[in-house]
Amino acid sequence: MGRYGVLGGAAFTLPPTIAAYLGTGIELVLPPLLALGFLTRPTAFALFVFNAVAATSYPDISEAGIKDHVYWGLLLAVLALQGGGWLSLDRLLAAPLLRRFGGKPSAPENSR
Repeated sequence: MGRYGVLGGAAFTLPPTIAAYLGTGIELVLPPLLALGFLTRPTAFALFVFNAVAATSYPDISEAGIKDHVYWGLLLAVLALQGGGWLSLDRLLAAPLLRRFGGKPSAPENSR
């Protein structure tokens, strides 16, 4: 593909070896963090960007492949904007940290 992406504009390109290591590292490290709910918002945002780059980089991606990337992107955007929720490690770790450094942990929105 060289220096031009699917959209036809000039694009910044990494050397293939660095891109391969970086992509593999992202795919191996970030999904488990997201599944555990640890650093949910930055992890989801990083995966959202990674997904967008992947979707626009493949020259022969099918219409079904584009649709899958759109769904994944929407789900990641929700997590990046809303956070992991009350079952995430973020929530469990926030309470002790806020108590230690002076603050009040937020209660789940549906608790009474």
